[in-house]
Amino acid sequence: NPVSALARFALANALIRMIPDLEARSEPGDRLIVGTADLSRTVYSDVSIYYLFPELEPGTYFIEMDPGLADAEDSGLAEDIEQADFLVLTNFWSGWLEPNTSVQRRSQEHNQAVADNFCLVGQYETNLLLLFERCDGGGGVSGADIEGLYPTVPVPEELAS
Repeated sequence: NPVSALARFALANALIRMIPDLEARSEPGDRLIVGTADLSRTVYSDVSIYYLFPELEPGTYFIEMDPGLADAEDSGLAEDIEQADFLVLTNFWSGWLEPNTSVQRRSQEHNQAVADNFCLVGQYETNLLLLFERCDGGGGVSGADIEGLYPTVPVPEELAS
């Protein structure tokens, strides 16, 4: 499938460009969270990114982000985000659409924690990959505010709640 091959190439290129930036900014022991650009819809996580940075600590219990768990209100993810040092958020599967409740957006507290505590310091491959670093006062922007390479998923009326 040429589209999926192109998408994989774009993600690989984004990672190749992001890796040296995160390496230069981080110190061993810093906490890293990897997740979806829109943390109100945690349909996946590029877990392999954690393995590219063995010197960094995973900053959340939600290494694998499943819909309805990590994105639920009061799940603890917002608090994990507030304590993290870096976030790598991806739009790789932002266009994911299944005929079930995984398309629903849930708590916005996680995106708000990003906006309140982090600054966007890197954007790669038309925002396919976003790098955020903790900063005083936050930058006022979360990954959900930045359109990526893939379109935002429209939620079918029958699944919206």
